[in-house]
Amino acid sequence: MQGIFNKLASYAALVGVIGAIGGGFMAWGEFNNRIAQLEDKEFIVDETVDLSGIIKELEGLKADIKINDAAINFLDAKIDELKASLDNPLL
Repeated sequence: MQGIFNKLASYAALVGVIGAIGGGFMAWGEFNNRIAQLEDKEFIVDETVDLSGIIKELEGLKADIKINDAAINFLDAKIDELKASLDNPLL
């Protein structure tokens, strides 16, 4: 009786190994099939792109940059005035 169980266990292990190897080859074949489908596909490049919204946004950003630059220059001038007033030896 013990010999039958050992034989059944070894056969079950063999079937499991064969099934795992077959599953690996099946997955590899599906992967290669997907790659082949992508290689055979023609890609069409549409070179007409509407950039009008982006250009308007860039113009708005340029205006914001000019405003921020003026504010920074104003603050730099105020800092220089403060430094000059603190360096006055008469105070």
